[in-house]
Amino acid sequence: MISSQSFPGSPRDALRVLNAVSGFTNRKIIRLLRHFGDPLAIFAADPTEIERVAGVGRASALNLLHFYSDDFLRKDNAAVSSNGASVLTWLDDAYPALLKEIPDAPVVLYFRGNLPPAAMPALAIVGSRHCSVYGRENAYRMAADLAERGAVIVSGMAQGVDAAAHRGALASGGKTVGVLGCGLDIVYPECNRELFREMERQACLISEFPFGSRPTRFSFPRRNRIVSGLSLGTLVVEASLRSGALITAAFALEQGREVFALPGRVGDRQSEGPLSLIRQGAKLLVSIDDVLEEIPALNKNVAPSSVPDLPLDELEQGVLGFVKTSGRTLEDLELLTGLPSFLLLRPLLALQIRGLVNELPGSIYCLSAGSKEG
Repeated sequence: MISSQSFPGSPRDALRVLNAVSGFTNRKIIRLLRHFGDPLAIFAADPTEIERVAGVGRASALNLLHFYSDDFLRKDNAAVSSNGASVLTWLDDAYPALLKEIPDAPVVLYFRGNLPPAAMPALAIVGSRHCSVYGRENAYRMAADLAERGAVIVSGMAQGVDAAAHRGALASGGKTVGVLGCGLDIVYPECNRELFREMERQACLISEFPFGSRPTRFSFPRRNRIVSGLSLGTLVVEASLRSGALITAAFALEQGREVFALPGRVGDRQSEGPLSLIRQGAKLLVSIDDVLEEIPALNKNVAPSSVPDLPLDELEQGVLGFVKTSGRTLEDLELLTGLPSFLLLRPLLALQIRGLVNELPGSIYCLSAGSKEG
């Protein structure tokens, strides 16, 4: 059994070991800290005393007894150094105060890049991995506009809405934090490798998982509570009823934070989650003004600057070419493009979001004043 005299490190190191021991959830570690008062005292205690602390149990106590703490710390220190990372613990003054309020706050955070200033308010933007253009565009623009007003944009580094939110914040020159469901040395999903590298250079990546930890189906819900826990409010942009974004929203409600939901088309599977949240009392999200009303800490005096647009895809370019200043009906566009109306609605909505096309009564679509004649 390890004693406090033989433990190979500091109280901060003791928390890193506890964070890595199988069966030691953050709730258990926090209970132990409150019981023993000091991380080193946990290692000096008899296993029977540890297991008697509410919720810890014998199996976890034995896992700690047989854990090779010195080997773990040696490898973890090497990984932190080689990856240019830093470690933040529950004991550090720089630990995010808002995150520390949640009942299962991570006792250890590994991070790469620069932590945003503690005084900056944070907002989470989450949603479907398989989002539509409507979801991607809204996540990107809202993140950009909110970041310009002094908000740190927090999301989970998944493809789809998460990636769009991070990119929007970066494009505006704002702050953004990506919370991972794996170790900081693992790029997941692989399609976000370029974004991952950009976040390292210009933003911040955070994980509670030690280096080398692979993503699992259990690690992402754990990540989601950190996303909401860092944030004053969570914005849900497109999500099915089984989406992880709704798990994040549930955590936000449990943590006493605001929840906003962007409505979508009735009958669309990706609209079911936000519509369900709205029925349960979530704030209807139509524009960032809805967020600014609820989060007074945001700087409302910063005028939005020009944010680079995502490029039009081939279908959007094709549809734009058929729209005239004088207007085209949906039936006109069906005949001109040879596409059914349900396939035309997606690019038309994307063009409206960009301000290139306006919809008039009677489903008549015309070029906006700033667009060139099609």
